[in-house]
Amino acid sequence: MGNILGWIAFAIDKRHRMVVKRNLRFIFPGYSHERLNRLALRVFQNTGLTFLEIIQLIFSSEDQMRKRVEVLDAGNHIEALERHSRLILISAHLGNWEVPPLFWAMYFKTPLLGVVRPLDSKRLNRIMVNFRTRYGSTIIAKKSALQKLARGLRKHQSIGMLIDHDVKPSEAIKSNFLGKTVNATPSVAWLARQYNCPVVPVFCIRKPDGKLIMEINPPLDLIRTKNREEDLLVNTQIINDSISKAVLKNVDQWFWFHKRWKRYYPDLYPEETKRLEKRRARFGRG
Repeated sequence: MGNILGWIAFAIDKRHRMVVKRNLRFIFPGYSHERLNRLALRVFQNTGLTFLEIIQLIFSSEDQMRKRVEVLDAGNHIEALERHSRLILISAHLGNWEVPPLFWAMYFKTPLLGVVRPLDSKRLNRIMVNFRTRYGSTIIAKKSALQKLARGLRKHQSIGMLIDHDVKPSEAIKSNFLGKTVNATPSVAWLARQYNCPVVPVFCIRKPDGKLIMEINPPLDLIRTKNREEDLLVNTQIINDSISKAVLKNVDQWFWFHKRWKRYYPDLYPEETKRLEKRRARFGRG
């Protein structure tokens, strides 16, 4: 059903289909037209699968979730992680991105402090908040999130963040993602340095048979020198490299619908440029 849903969306949603194809062609310029088209279709189908899985998980019991999700300890380091009183978990819109924070809180009995953008629909937002906080985790909005995350770490709470979205220039530093320049958040690097917390990449990948695998990777080897600014730049790149590596291993499972490179490559999204021009024109007349 998820594959069919994705196929229908691919066929009728021209706007998002073009964004996905442009992004894929930008990152993989050597791919043929046929290969890009097949890959774009798989992106839509995986998104359809994710959508239906989330609905299933909302109504799943803890036992059902444990049967559906398998934990992969990439490096046999979970025991060491459990000895830390606070961690920073990072992830991306890859596979089923709702699983890592939910399953972590359930499996390890360690609720997380997470950052999300509230949904436009109040009813849907309420459903998702209840879903995400089922096992004791706390959800905070993006606005003033850094202060709340820091407060949580001071109280020895672990936090979870999705860090593959675009960031406003005033809150970002220049970094590299999938080989291209982007604005990236330095928040994770700053928090890790400030509170001496391990940064652990965690992803939920979907296998061909529908099994969900939660991959818990070793903590990132971040630097710590006397130069704070340089550390933030280097560590933010290390963090983004870990996300890039995971995406390249599972290309069709990343959410390629983001206009991730619009800040530095505006020509990639001509419709975005037109939208901004119209907005400026309206503002000018006002």
